[in-house]
Amino acid sequence: MGPEPRTLPPSPNWYCARCSDAVPGGLFGFAARTSVFLVRVGPGASPGAPPFAGELVGHTERVSGFTFSHHPGQYNLCATSSDDGTVKIWDVETRTVVTEHALHQHTISALHWSPRVKDLVVSGDEKGVVFCYWLHRNDSQYLFVEPRTIFCLTCSPHHDDFVAIGYKDGVVVVIDLSKKGEVIHRFRGHDDEVHCVAWCPLPGEDCLPLAQEESAEEPETPGGRAPAPGAGANGCYLASGSKDQTIRLWSCSRGRAVTVLKLPFLKRRGGGVDPAVRERLWLTLHWPKEQPTQLVSSCFGGELLLWDLAQCWRRRYTLFSAAAEGQNHSRIVFNLCPLRTEAGRQLLLSTSMDRDIKCWDMATLECCWTLPSLGGFAYSLAFSPVDAGCLAVGVGDGMIRVWNTLSIKNSYDVRHFWQGVKSKVTALCWHPAKEGCLAFGTDDGKVGLYDTYSSNAGCRALGAELSVMGARGPFGGWGLSCPRGSSLPPCSRRPPQISSTYHKKTVYTLAWGPPVPPLSLGGEGDRTSFALYSCGGEGVVLQHNPWKLGGEASDVNRLIRDTNAVKYKLPVHTEVSWKADGKTMALGNEDGSIEVFQAPNLRLVCTIQQHHKLVNTMSWHHGHGSRPELSCLLASGSNNAVIYVHSLQAILESNPEAPVTITEPYRTLSGHTAKITSLAWSPHHDGRLVSASYDGTAQVWDALREEPLYNFRGHRGRLLCVAWSPLDPDCVYSGADDFCVHKWPTSAQGHARPPQGQPAWARDPRALGSKKSIELEKKRLSQPKPKPKKKKKPLPRGPSKQDSQDGLEEEGLRAGAGPLENGLSDPEGEEEAQQPEFPCSVASEGALLSSGCVPALSCSLPPPLCGQRLRHWVPLLPAAWCWGRGWRAAAVRWPLLRRRPLCCVPEALLKKRKARSTLPLSTSLDHRPKEELHRDCLVLAAAQHARERSEGVSADLEERFHLGLFTDRAALYRMIDVEGKSHLENGHPELFHQLMLWKGDLKGVLQTAAERGELTDSLVAMAPVAGYHVWLWAVEVFAKQLCFQDQYVKAAAHLLSIHKVYEAVDLLRSNHFYREALAVAKARLRPEDPVLKELCLSWGAALEKDGHYAAAANYLGATSAYDAAKVLAKKGDAASLRTAAELAAIAGEDELSASLALRCAQELLPARNWVGAQDALRLHDSLKGQRLVFCVLELLCQRLEERQPPGGRGPAGAHNAWAAGPAGPFAARVAAVWADALGLGTPEQRQAASQQLRSVQYPRATANTASRQLLLHVCHDLALAVLSQQEACWAAAAEALLRAVVRSFDAGSFAVMQEVLAAFLPDGCDPLRDKLCGQQAPATPALRSLEAFFTYGRLYEFWWSLSRAHPAAGVWARAAHARTAPAEQGSQPDSAGPQQAGPTAAQPEPGMHPAQEGEGLNREGELPTRGGEDLNQEGEHPTRGGEHPAQEEKHPNQEGEHPVQEEEHPNGEGEHPAQKEEHPAQEGASLLRACRGLLSDEHASLQVSQRTVAEVQETLAEMIRQHQKSQLCKPTVNGSVEKEPEAEAEPLLGAQSREEENEPVSLPELTKRLTEANARIAKFPESVKAWPFPDVLECCLVLLHVEAQCPGAVPQDAQQQARELLQKHGHARPYRRHRQAFCT
Repeated sequence: MGPEPRTLPPSPNWYCARCSDAVPGGLFGFAARTSVFLVRVGPGASPGAPPFAGELVGHTERVSGFTFSHHPGQYNLCATSSDDGTVKIWDVETRTVVTEHALHQHTISALHWSPRVKDLVVSGDEKGVVFCYWLHRNDSQYLFVEPRTIFCLTCSPHHDDFVAIGYKDGVVVVIDLSKKGEVIHRFRGHDDEVHCVAWCPLPGEDCLPLAQEESAEEPETPGGRAPAPGAGANGCYLASGSKDQTIRLWSCSRGRAVTVLKLPFLKRRGGGVDPAVRERLWLTLHWPKEQPTQLVSSCFGGELLLWDLAQCWRRRYTLFSAAAEGQNHSRIVFNLCPLRTEAGRQLLLSTSMDRDIKCWDMATLECCWTLPSLGGFAYSLAFSPVDAGCLAVGVGDGMIRVWNTLSIKNSYDVRHFWQGVKSKVTALCWHPAKEGCLAFGTDDGKVGLYDTYSSNAGCRALGAELSVMGARGPFGGWGLSCPRGSSLPPCSRRPPQISSTYHKKTVYTLAWGPPVPPLSLGGEGDRTSFALYSCGGEGVVLQHNPWKLGGEASDVNRLIRDTNAVKYKLPVHTEVSWKADGKTMALGNEDGSIEVFQAPNLRLVCTIQQHHKLVNTMSWHHGHGSRPELSCLLASGSNNAVIYVHSLQAILESNPEAPVTITEPYRTLSGHTAKITSLAWSPHHDGRLVSASYDGTAQVWDALREEPLYNFRGHRGRLLCVAWSPLDPDCVYSGADDFCVHKWPTSAQGHARPPQGQPAWARDPRALGSKKSIELEKKRLSQPKPKPKKKKKPLPRGPSKQDSQDGLEEEGLRAGAGPLENGLSDPEGEEEAQQPEFPCSVASEGALLSSGCVPALSCSLPPPLCGQRLRHWVPLLPAAWCWGRGWRAAAVRWPLLRRRPLCCVPEALLKKRKARSTLPLSTSLDHRPKEELHRDCLVLAAAQHARERSEGVSADLEERFHLGLFTDRAALYRMIDVEGKSHLENGHPELFHQLMLWKGDLKGVLQTAAERGELTDSLVAMAPVAGYHVWLWAVEVFAKQLCFQDQYVKAAAHLLSIHKVYEAVDLLRSNHFYREALAVAKARLRPEDPVLKELCLSWGAALEKDGHYAAAANYLGATSAYDAAKVLAKKGDAASLRTAAELAAIAGEDELSASLALRCAQELLPARNWVGAQDALRLHDSLKGQRLVFCVLELLCQRLEERQPPGGRGPAGAHNAWAAGPAGPFAARVAAVWADALGLGTPEQRQAASQQLRSVQYPRATANTASRQLLLHVCHDLALAVLSQQEACWAAAAEALLRAVVRSFDAGSFAVMQEVLAAFLPDGCDPLRDKLCGQQAPATPALRSLEAFFTYGRLYEFWWSLSRAHPAAGVWARAAHARTAPAEQGSQPDSAGPQQAGPTAAQPEPGMHPAQEGEGLNREGELPTRGGEDLNQEGEHPTRGGEHPAQEEKHPNQEGEHPVQEEEHPNGEGEHPAQKEEHPAQEGASLLRACRGLLSDEHASLQVSQRTVAEVQETLAEMIRQHQKSQLCKPTVNGSVEKEPEAEAEPLLGAQSREEENEPVSLPELTKRLTEANARIAKFPESVKAWPFPDVLECCLVLLHVEAQCPGAVPQDAQQQARELLQKHGHARPYRRHRQAFCT
């Protein structure tokens, strides 16, 4: 029995009146984002681990309502409403949509399934529209009750047609559906939005002794009529909860409120009630059916209260979970739903803003279990290496979860950590030795350390709840009391330590490793020598001192540059990983390269040039397996969807002086269809790897065999992280952007490899938003979301639903937990979910604009200036403004504040209008009645002729300001001031400026215009009149104003006018005007100025980030050809690689040039462009050896193509001239082409080429090796063989040829093996033996193995020819079964590695012999079959029906025909080229006589011993896994051991399958077998163990089958020898049946 799957689901949606519900029997559902999760709470679910019963997927936007049908027989039906405007009816058993409607035109806000009418579903929206939908008759009714926003509605449990509706403005109405929605009751009393309405479970009003409140409002009835007498038999009570902090009980018979319950302010430990908590409230209710005198309600901080309505006048209530600390919710509760189990247990389930789902026992008011949930993407998973089973989860909601996966009582024992985080948690890493020390990195570049075992560090709530009960106080009041003896210390949560050095962008990865200079931690008491390394999105890896995080972190690039004397720009780092022994560090880069450094000075050891896109993840293999050499395996994944595994053992052990470049992987794992985001090695297996990908799946691989094993498809989004359980070998945890973390067993998966094509969850274009995803890459390819049509702005739903910022801003400041709202309209809307998180001081500009407030550049907000134009605020800049960084800040912060001035009118319209008067007030006063004008004349005359003005005259002049035009200058200035103030009030600042210029106050005009952001070109042009310094100041301010208006080029021009060249260049560059900035810098600066180089580099980096590699290389090439080559190589096509190679050669980077030229040649292979490949290799002299290899490859592929039937050949490629040369022996033809075309004529040239080729080592091939890669590696060995022949070194030639044969044999490519042997040994191995004897050298072991493989291939071809002649005979599939059964029938296929069974493990499948494999390259460069069938997508050779021949006990061809296709043999004459024109019987006789060389007793003994070692190792590994699993299944509870029958009865399947015994083999017996087998292997000479040899027992079976089909064909001595070998060594179970058939 495998591990139980578990899931951390998305958080239930917030601010929904009803988004969770439950039905009798134990099924609970809650809406989370765009789907509904179903949980089984009843029988079959353990108390601490309610299992998930499924998910309802179908909505495209947030689910706003969810309700079950509570009618017997319909418990499987439920209804959902969504922001996509639909209401769907579901069948939860099949999880399919029964029916749906889209009647609403506005956002649906309330939903309920009538408890009285079986098929009635009622829904309401924000416009006040109610729709009734009858499911069975597919009918609907439209009701428009009130023009108000509906918040909640509930159908009456006592009357078929009554529905209670709560509105945003506090009104509660009861309508009658049978009367077209007529309002029968309208209750007024609440002052704010109504969150919940609940009917009394019992009809009538005699169930409660409620007295009418004296202060109750008079009932309001429609039309002034009395309440309807038929509103129920004896009326009914209705309860409503509102944001005004009150619960009101309404009497339907009286039509008024009879009781008002005021929520109490419950103090928490450590302080009073936060005022912000009172502002944010969601008051939900539940009226228990079995307890009508009690009412459950939520409270301010997440507490649940049980009100006693029998004594409601005394305000008596009981707090849930009063005795237990920390059991209540820590934030407001949104939904309460009851659940009655089949055992009669009454439960209550609650959802809250704290992202917990709690189950309460209504009998004890205690919490039964808590189900945590996630409010953001699951970015990171990390298991503690010290506290096994402790899993840390980094989530995008700003919290870290620490999950104790080994907890017995609570399967979801999760602790939350939020203090000091305040951003998305994107990276986690446990300290390798210190318990509870967790490092985390965030989206804003923060790096910190959490001590998860500090005092109360794991406190889940913001504060421990105080036990509150309604107890009689000393003054007669009902107050709060604490349990006796309880001390109330403040909740002491130790905040994390935060590094003082921040990354500029997202933290990608964290890793612990040994300190490197300048840091040294060794020898400081008990402090372990570990430093913390972090990699950020800006491409920098920092080293932090964990003991002094307040100090400055060091950049490892400095040490790398100093140690390795780097003269070029270092690549942008995207990943860091330390080997477990702390001696080696690997850095992944943005260009796809991986650099491996040796500690402590970070000396570059090697560079892996395999990925060509950004490296997302790297992982070192563990070092505690049965094969220590595997600890040097490094797995890496990038954006190109392929996983590469490199073996660095040889390099790390040899410690080369110069860095080595690796261009070939040890293993290649292909199958994912999108980029790789995470990798994890299994700590229980050797070479088993799990990967996470953007294709939505997690894949388990056998990396040593390049074989996919299991594929998990349980997520509905892109996977971001994966981790293997350190205790359970069959358990993997994965997280994705669907807000879920899944625990899943590998062996229970029904798929073996990732799906091809787009996943189902991503096919709906509406399900893919254009929101920011994880920052594992620099850019994300996504299509923008289509713009919605402009609609009339809907009515606001109040701060609790849409303006939820009120409640969340305070949380972001105080808690930092980042509770991001779920249930978004977009499935990937994590960014939108974070919008409410910004505190008031740093609120978004959009929100400030909507509120009429405009922020200054400082963090604090200025007072609101409603009604003023936005541009007036532009000049409010800090006094100490700095150019450069200040300009960038302005460019980032202010674009949203741009608004068109109100006075901006098209010039054409201005010409048609009459010029506006500059003195409009004075002009208007001239049109007063003549009496007033006469009075002005008298006042003016008195003022002019009076020697001294009297007080009366002065007062008259003050009142008549327009007369200042005719009096003194002071009066004129006063008139100008009045007129100017009027212009400003009317929005005409230009006229005000004109008046100020008339006064001659140019400096004042400039200052006023600058303060109001109204400087113009004309004002600046006049500024020199006021002085030089005033002009400089005016130009600077005007430039800043232009920046706020996005006129950066114009602003730069003004800066240039005052000779601020550097500031102008920086302004243009920071706003991405690189071309203009470079033109200005070239024109105004010196040629050697470093700013020019920085501009080119910045421009190139920006283009590279956008994917314009060619343009980026163009501008980078102006300053650094090396950087240009690196960028251009990212494009990956042949033309770009060739250009990049030439650039690198120009820059003097010979090694880079050679690697790029080789990549270019390899990219040309699929197109068969042999000419282009040779031209690319000709670019660098160090690739002369590779030119020889490509020449051999071209000739071999041409030979293979000639063997193809005309219909199965691919398109002709671009061949070189030598490909059409004269026919002849293959080796001689290759040597002639080398001498004539490539100029390889002297021994020195041949020796140099041989040395070049011998310096390149390729890993062994596997059955999953790509065909193109296999042919290239085979031709590499063949080139060495030809060079050795030319040097007359025949022993080396035999070894090289044997390597090529064994490589094709290991890959299962029988046809390639045969073609190689036919090309180089057309007359068999005798000529090669004669050459060796001519050198008076004995026959080498390599030659003996080569002869064996030659005979092995001819033996199979002879057998198949007999099978075609005698269709009734032939059971060669059984011989294949002898080789494949040990791997197939073992306990686990993953434990077998390359060591298993020696050559036996590498035998090709019979179905992969020439019958089903062809020769030649197809269009993709892969090996096609003879019938024209290509290899399948996984690189395997196809078999009939997709089954292995060993799985059927019959001839491979079910019709009895020869497995080869009906066309002729490859040479067109039906015979192998190595076979002579002789009678088949004579040829067979000679061949069968030669087969005696295959019947080697020595090799048979070695192979049996090797097979025994592999089987024992596999059995031991299985025993260890079974023991670990049994330990997990036998936990200790209270000192006793609970035994599970499944764990006790589970046998050791591996040992049982090997031995076919009733009892498993003991450990001492296995150890004894392993020791004896190793001892036997050690006795064999190295000459026997050095070279592979065909499976001797397999050859024995083939010979005996040939004799069975053609009696007398095999000599008697050969038959006898084969039977003796089977009798002696065929004790393994796969051979027993055949031994009995042939030897008895």
